[in-house]
Amino acid sequence: MRNRQNELTVRLTTDELDMLNEKASRTIMTREQLCRRILCGMRTKEAPPTSFHYLNRDIRRIGNLIHQLISKAALLSPGMILSMQAVLDEVHELDDLMCEAYWQEEYLKKRRDEDED
Repeated sequence: MRNRQNELTVRLTTDELDMLNEKASRTIMTREQLCRRILCGMRTKEAPPTSFHYLNRDIRRIGNLIHQLISKAALLSPGMILSMQAVLDEVHELDDLMCEAYWQEEYLKKRRDEDED
């Protein structure tokens, strides 16, 4: 069953419809999703370029590999842990800076919540 049971018909000029379609395509949302977000007072932002996602994925992969190295170093060479942890912290900071450029406070709040768990 749908949560939204009420329907609203809005008439737009061709220019207004083109503008709505353009804004929705830049945000990778449907027109309806975009209108709901605007109605709720939420900010809308253009979607990042696809290269951003690839770069972000690679940075996180590097962070994961460093974390695995830290786990193994704890058993083999405990003295290396501090230097590897510093590198891991730099990778996390780079990830935060990149994501902050697009999602700002929404991303950072989610990241802080994950770190607390």
